[in-house]
Amino acid sequence: WGGAAVFFLAGALSLTGSRGVVVALVPALVVLVVSHFGVSRGAKAFLLLLPGLTVLGWHSMSRFFSPDVYNYGRWVFWRSALRMFETHPFGVGLGGYKYHWFATQEPFPTAFRHFAKSAVTPHNEYLEVLTGLGFPGFLLFCAVLLLPLWYAARRWKDVPEDRRWMAAGAVAGLVLTGTNALFNFNFHEFGVVFTDVILLGVLWTCLPESAWGRRLEIPPVLSKAGAVLVLLLGLVSASLLGGTVALARGESLVRAKENASAEKAFRLASYLDPWRATIPDALSALDYRRYVAAIRAKDPAAVELLISSIRWQEKARDLCPMEQGFHYRLANLFLEKYLLGGDRRDLETTLGMTGEILKINPYLVEALWNRAQAFLYLGRAEDAIGALQRAVSVEPNFCRGYAKLAQLAREQDEPQALAWEARAAKCRESAKQRMLEEGDHWMVMEPGLPSGPEGEPHETGESPSPPGSSRLR
Repeated sequence: WGGAAVFFLAGALSLTGSRGVVVALVPALVVLVVSHFGVSRGAKAFLLLLPGLTVLGWHSMSRFFSPDVYNYGRWVFWRSALRMFETHPFGVGLGGYKYHWFATQEPFPTAFRHFAKSAVTPHNEYLEVLTGLGFPGFLLFCAVLLLPLWYAARRWKDVPEDRRWMAAGAVAGLVLTGTNALFNFNFHEFGVVFTDVILLGVLWTCLPESAWGRRLEIPPVLSKAGAVLVLLLGLVSASLLGGTVALARGESLVRAKENASAEKAFRLASYLDPWRATIPDALSALDYRRYVAAIRAKDPAAVELLISSIRWQEKARDLCPMEQGFHYRLANLFLEKYLLGGDRRDLETTLGMTGEILKINPYLVEALWNRAQAFLYLGRAEDAIGALQRAVSVEPNFCRGYAKLAQLAREQDEPQALAWEARAAKCRESAKQRMLEEGDHWMVMEPGLPSGPEGEPHETGESPSPPGSSRLR
C-alpha cells in the first residue's frame, strides 16, 4: 500500500505540470526507498522505479526543453538575485527583491515590451533569503533547515522501529518542500510552511532524546517573558488582520460607489495598521475621485481635494519609498496640479518625482514620458527630446515616443522628423502583427490621445500603473 500511495502521489503531482515538484519528488522518493531497503538495495529499487517516474513526470519534464518564457524568466530572476547579492552582501531586507529587481533585470527580447516584467520573488527561496538577509542570514536559515535532518541522519539507527516509517515520511516531506524551494516560492505559502512545521514536529518526536545531546534548561523568567511576547505578537497580528479586513471592505465600498463609507473603512484600517502604505494610497485615490467629480461640477473645492490626494500619496511614498508606483502617481498628481493652477514649481516637483522613479527603475518609459511632458511645459525642448530618445533606446517598440519625437523635430529638422515618422509607422505595423499585453497598448497610441501618464492616475479602467508597482485597483 505504501508503494501504491507513492505512485498515486507522483501521478497526481505530474498532472499539475509543475517542473519543480517533479524534480523535488526524486530525492523525496530516494529517502523513502533507502529508509526501507537500505542504501544498496534502495539504490537498485530506485532504478527499477525510475522508468515509471519518467513516464509519470514526462508532461512536466518536457517543459524544461520547450521554448517556454518561464524557462528564460527563471534564469533572469536568478541572475538578478546574484547581482543583487553582489552589490548588497548583507541583504536588502526581506521582501526587498521586488524593489531592487528593476535595476538588475535583463530585457526579454522576444516580448513586445522588453522591460515590462516584474518579479516579486526570484522564484528560489534560498536566493530570496540570500538577497534579503545577506550571507549571515542565509547561513542561519540553512542551519535551521538542515540541523534537524543532520540529527536525524546521525541517530537514525536509534529511532524505534514502530516510528521509523513515520520519521522517514517526515524527512521525505521536508526534502520535497526544501528541494522544490529551489524553483518556487513555496515558503511564502502559509499552507506549505504550516505543513513543514508539522513534519518537523513529527520528526522531532520520533528521534530519541539522546539525539539532541545535552538538554538546555530555560529559566522561568525567560519562559514568562516568552509568553508575554507571544501574547503581544498575537495582539499585533489581530490588529494587522483587522486592518486588512477594513481595507478590503473599503475597496468593495469604493466599487459600490459608497465613498463616504469607504473613507471610514480606510481610516479605520489606517488606525489598525498605520504602517501599511496601500492604505494612504487608497485614501489618495478616494480624494482623487472626488477631485475629478468636483472638476466636472466646477466645484471650487476641487483644489483642496487634489492637495489632500497629494498629501495622502506623499504619506504612502514615505512609508514605502522604494515603491515606484507611489512616485509615479505623485508625479501625475503634481502635473495635474500644474495644469490646474499653472505653478511652475509643480513641474519641478514632477521632474523630481520622475527622477526618483528612474533611480528605482531606469527602464520605465512611462516615467521618461512624464519627464518629457514636464520639460516641454517648462520650455526645455532639448531636454524633452533627450528623455524621449532615452525612452526609445530602452524600449525599441515605443511607437508613441517615435511619433512625439517626429512632432518635436518637424519645425527644426524636417529630414529627421520624416525618419522618426518612418520609425513610428514601422513600429505600429509590427505591433499589428503581435498579441499585445495590457501595458503594451499605451506604447502604440498616438501622442495626443489620453493615456496612463496623462490620464487619471487612480481611476479604475485607466491605463495601469508602471509594471511591477503595487496596484490597489
